[in-house]
Amino acid sequence: MKSAILAASLFLGLAACTPPVTDKPVVPIGDFSLGYNVVVGDQMAQGPLSRTADTTAITASLKTAIDERLSRYEGDKLYHVVTHVDMYVMGRAGVPFVFSPKTALMVSMTVWDDAAQAKLNETPIQMTLLENSNSKNFFGSGLGQTVDEQIQSMAESAAYQIESWLRKQNSDQNWFNPAVTLPLYAPPKAAENADAS
Repeated sequence: MKSAILAASLFLGLAACTPPVTDKPVVPIGDFSLGYNVVVGDQMAQGPLSRTADTTAITASLKTAIDERLSRYEGDKLYHVVTHVDMYVMGRAGVPFVFSPKTALMVSMTVWDDAAQAKLNETPIQMTLLENSNSKNFFGSGLGQTVDEQIQSMAESAAYQIESWLRKQNSDQNWFNPAVTLPLYAPPKAAENADAS
């Protein structure tokens, strides 16, 4: 069933362009502060039409990308983010507009409230995360990227989509106390530049 869902997703389109992680101030996600960032891939399957990739490299790259995205936030409470990578597809070279499968990850997400020692979602939420959309992979990253390049790009795109999902859960499900008033988080470089001006 997972294979069928992922296979269908590969031809539906691309994820939005992934903004880079910058040193500009960012809007907090409620009272969210990243506790443990756990990425598990011990049962990761290779999806249909996929190049073979190193599952350890996928797990490590995704963990690093999530850290870079979510460690920026300094809310009042710790939340642990657990990402189980169920399946990967690293797109192969194909014929543009006819057969050019996208790179994607199928993941199951769980978020824990550290203070309550409880899950915010009892049942893991499954998501299919598609590769970043840019000029290099408009026709599918299999045409112009190595597997290692695909893994890196996919990890960055997936981390951004996970960050966006957390924002949505906060606004729709009140996960991280959206009413809390917190200043914009200014990364150290941005704060230093502001003091020097």
